[in-house]
Amino acid sequence: MCDERVMLIQQGARRNYIYARQLEAAGLLHSVVTDAGWPETGLGRVGRLAIKLMPRLSRVLERRTLRGVPGGRLRASVLPNIASLSRRFVHEERAYAIADEALALANRWRGLDGASIIVNYQGNGGSFLDFAKRNGAKIVTDFIITPKYLEIERDEHARWPGWEANMTPQTVIDFYRRRVGHLVQISDIYLCPSQAVAHDLAGLPGFAADRVRVLPYGVSGTMLHEGKPVPGRVLFAGAAGLRKGLPYLAQAATMLKAVRPDVEI
Repeated sequence: MCDERVMLIQQGARRNYIYARQLEAAGLLHSVVTDAGWPETGLGRVGRLAIKLMPRLSRVLERRTLRGVPGGRLRASVLPNIASLSRRFVHEERAYAIADEALALANRWRGLDGASIIVNYQGNGGSFLDFAKRNGAKIVTDFIITPKYLEIERDEHARWPGWEANMTPQTVIDFYRRRVGHLVQISDIYLCPSQAVAHDLAGLPGFAADRVRVLPYGVSGTMLHEGKPVPGRVLFAGAAGLRKGLPYLAQAATMLKAVRPDVEI
């Protein structure tokens, strides 16, 4: 029996809480630290009131329900959700950092409470990760995107003028790289969804190649079975912006429609 206990820290319902369910199934889960979230035993009074006042929230709240995880392992706080309102005034990368600090504040008073490993997505948990490291915990960080993504977006702005109005300032790029660089230094394991992410992490100070674990993301079986493929229909799923390569999709769609007018994009 493994003595390690894993605290998972994540903002939102990323990947439908798959890490939490896998860790629980393996008998390793200590707790899930997150923003607004509910156990599958029920939404509680706050959740029920929210649905009553705004029925359209029901799908959102359903998505934020942690299934397969005992309610006693859930440490949820709405502080990061409130802090996320800062994106109205600052760039989203700074807003993410503010929300992570709100999550750190909500979790700090509880401390490690016996957890020996902290798994986090891209720095979720903020300064709590430093606290955990100082107190002997191992830090495992899932680097969900290349640390060069803002530079790539900047280059795409120049390549495709007019697609998006705002270009990311260099000050924000520097801020983001410093933040990811700190994560590289304090993390004992780097979980990377692709070799490309691992390659770009290698350009940051403190990088250690022996900490890299390339772990490609899977595809939900639910997604694969919700509908049947339709010949001649192409689906793109993702944010509509330069980050997701929409100009290239537009080019490909134009070329495809020229030879197959019946194709639906």
